[in-house]
Parts: sequence; C-alpha cells; structure tokens
Amino acid sequence: MARRLPRIVGRSRRRFTPASSVRATLLPILLAACMPLPPGAPERALYGDLRRIVETRERTDWVVDRIELEEVAPTTMQSACRTTPEMRANLRRWLDRRILAEGGPAEAAFRRSGGDLDEVEDIVTLERVRLVLDHADQHAQADCPFWLQPDPSFAGVQSDAGRFVLYLETMGGGELSWSEGRGTLGGAGVGRLLPAVGLGQRATLLFGAEVGGGGALARDGSGGIRASFAAGVPLLLRLQSATRFWDVEVAGTARVPRGDLDALRPGLRASVASGISALRISSLMPYFGLWIGYEYLPAADGEPAVQVARIGSRFGVDWDP
Repeated sequence: MARRLPRIVGRSRRRFTPASSVRATLLPILLAACMPLPPGAPERALYGDLRRIVETRERTDWVVDRIELEEVAPTTMQSACRTTPEMRANLRRWLDRRILAEGGPAEAAFRRSGGDLDEVEDIVTLERVRLVLDHADQHAQADCPFWLQPDPSFAGVQSDAGRFVLYLETMGGGELSWSEGRGTLGGAGVGRLLPAVGLGQRATLLFGAEVGGGGALARDGSGGIRASFAAGVPLLLRLQSATRFWDVEVAGTARVPRGDLDALRPGLRASVASGISALRISSLMPYFGLWIGYEYLPAADGEPAVQVARIGSRFGVDWDP
C-alpha cells in the first residue's frame, strides 16, 4: 500500500522587499535551467510527465494519497505504459537519491524546519511523484492496454520534447505610449500562430506571425480613439519546469494607423512572460500567462519616434497535430 504523506497546513509569513521581488522573478527561470533531471532520455520524459501530473493535482490541494493516485491513474498510465520496468526502476532509484539530496524524507525535514512548508514542498512533490510511479509500476502489467507498448525512445506525453507542435494564442492588454514628451493610454490585442519545435524537456523554440489591432486616446484631448492595425513576426524561447513556463521574446512589428498602408510604422518589441500550463487533453495542452513588453517605433516620414510599454495576458493551446 502506498505510504500516505501528511497534509501540511500553514505557511510561514515572509517579508517582501525589492530584493526579494527580484529573486522571486529570476529564481524560477534559473531553476528551470538548472533543476536536476534523470540521466536517461526516457527516464527524463517519464519524470517530466509524472511531475506535471502531480503539480496539476497539487494546485487543487492534494490530501489523501489513495484517492489522488486513483484519480490520476488514467493520465499516468498513458506515460508509464510506454516505458519498460527497467526505465521505471531507474527513475525510482534517481528519485530516491534526489529526495535524500534535498534533505528528505519530507516529514523529517518538515519537523527540522520548525513546520515551514516552504522549506519542504519540493521534497513533498518528489515523494508524490515516486508514489505515482510506484502505483503505475504495480498496475502496469494488468492495466496497460495492448496498444500502449514500451518505447525505447519514449520522449513524453506532456511535453514538446522531440515534437513539432503549433501554438495558437491570443495576446492582449493595456499600453502606455509616449512621444515627444507626451504620453497616452491605449490597448491592443492580437491573435498568434506559432509553429514550434521542442528542444528537450525544458525548452521550446517558437516562430510565427501575429495580427490584430489596437486603439489609443487621441492626443488632442477630444476624447476620441485612434485605431490602428497591428502585425508582427515573433521569435520566442520558452523555458519549462513541469507546469510552469517562462518566455523570452523578440518581435518585428508593424502598425498601420487608420488602415493607411502608406503610413505603416515598423518597430521592434521585446517582452517576457510567465504562466502555467494544464495537462495535454487529447492533442491540446491549454496554457495561460501574464506578460510585459516594450516596443520601439523609430521616427519615419516626418513622424516622431514612439515608445510603448505594455502589460497583459496570454491564453492559448499547444496543439500536437
């Protein structure tokens, strides 16, 4: 029977300072690039799938192991059935070493920390991944359907690794633009189609196109809205750690005010984003994120240079055709 981990309640209160805010922003990106992974490719893929499944369930409060293991079993077996018993044994040994290296077992580490959940939550997650792995291993022979056979080159179900995928998303938000010392508020939204290739368990490269439009308050104080058509060609690098992702993006952009192609304004945008993704449902993996960006439109045809700061949200799906 799977061991039940204690439910831990209560978090220590922490003071937030500018320095801690910077650390909170940068640390996840560094962890995504540096967090240890199993040495074998199939073991890395299986670990990535199982960790994503566990983290997704933890977001709605993982309480009773027995119930949670049964709830995630259909999703877990889609990955576990594609691996051999040897692969699963290799991952189990690696998980045992990682738990010890992190200071586990979780209950003992929790007591040593004086009851600080933040200090042990990653150990708890690792132990839950091992529980899910053990449950799948125990049931693989009896429960794996005949069409899910072990694959020596298994690259995962819940990641982009080794895949060509399409990202379809909407991106919008508010903006503050300024030119010649004067600022104005506005907003914009675009739809994006981004073909992508998975570079591994942690990274995906995306390149594509976006089209949309926006509007800004008229500078003459009349209260009117100046509308414009917007388009762009973005290039993104997405770093992933289980359900979390961080995007770094540059894009060539163009604005066409009032639909006048003769007044087209080329520009350049840089942005970063952070968000979470769900489990892959059939061939679709939904995700949601927040982003901030800066766009520069150089002076052209007698018009002054324009700088634009933006903040907004993104929603999309990762489609594996």
